[in-house]
Amino acid sequence: MEKRRSTSKSLSKRSRPDKKTAAKSRRGQPYVYSKLKDLLGKEQDRVNAYAVVLDASAPYYVKEIEKYLCVMKLIDDTVNPKEAKAKGKVPPFISLTCFSRNKAEIPRVVKMGSIMRVHRGDTKKFNKSYQLNCDVGIKAAWLLFDPSDSVRPMSHTGRTYTFVEEDKKKLRELRKFSEKFFKDNDATEFASIGSNVDEIDLVATVLSRKSCKKNYDRLLVFDGEEFIKLAIDKDRYTHISPLDIVRIRGIMQKKNEFLVNDYTNIMKIDKDQAAAKELKRKVEKAKKDKKLSEQLDLYIPTVDKVKTVSVTIGSKAKAITLKELFELDPSKLKSQKFKVTVNVVEVGPRNPSDWIVTLDSKARKQ
Repeated sequence: MEKRRSTSKSLSKRSRPDKKTAAKSRRGQPYVYSKLKDLLGKEQDRVNAYAVVLDASAPYYVKEIEKYLCVMKLIDDTVNPKEAKAKGKVPPFISLTCFSRNKAEIPRVVKMGSIMRVHRGDTKKFNKSYQLNCDVGIKAAWLLFDPSDSVRPMSHTGRTYTFVEEDKKKLRELRKFSEKFFKDNDATEFASIGSNVDEIDLVATVLSRKSCKKNYDRLLVFDGEEFIKLAIDKDRYTHISPLDIVRIRGIMQKKNEFLVNDYTNIMKIDKDQAAAKELKRKVEKAKKDKKLSEQLDLYIPTVDKVKTVSVTIGSKAKAITLKELFELDPSKLKSQKFKVTVNVVEVGPRNPSDWIVTLDSKARKQ
């Protein structure tokens, strides 16, 4: 039976950088970070790198090596599809494989464009291409950052991690590159390069997620042309909500069914990215089709011309603004009469059960 280390110590969301070793590696030397282009040409040991995640599988178990792993496609300003097209000899991305006997030590990438930092990785030649390996069980470590927010990593290996001013600078530079790259390019097209031909990658809008069995949820998505249903474990893809735009990696189609694999991943796509804008264009085109439009209207809010609505409480109500409405004392509302005029810019969806929210009167937010 495989022995697993405690996950409570291996990944701590609240852990902070170790100030004593903040500027140096365990060998006492400062960390030197390589550009992805510098990892090409020869096999190297103990390399450190920052990169943007173009694509990533979910963590899955490989029986032959008795380890969990995750495979990613990484890019930066020296190795990416645009550079590959312009210079020819540069690959469109570098593959990264993370290994560990502990599943909790494998990164889960939930957003396209997340930032990955690798310490003490190795580069190996595989099928005529160089790839980066991060074996956590031996010596390597990683941090995973949000694409645009916070210097605190979303997840990481170990109880502590180093993070100094140089890291902040690297993170800012890479986020700046990533933001422009994903805005200017439909990166989902590049992310599918080298994928298994028997599998399907999708960019889609999540329409609903409903419980259908004891251990399964039914995910309904629309890719601009057809509605697709996926049965997923309840504890998988918990970051996904209705109206999210997502990239679904590695699903299989058998007859009229779409099936997820152990390594199938679903990553959220920011609405400002080119891939999201392209999907929005397809959805707007689909709404002109009567059959598609009737079903889409059940889930996607419709935006119409601005309409003015006057709501009056009491026969002699005083007109107030929405800001003043929120500032009213809830304990005195029963004795007050007021009128508010608002502009309605969005109506829908028709299925309110998916969208019921509560208002926190103290925080004045949903």
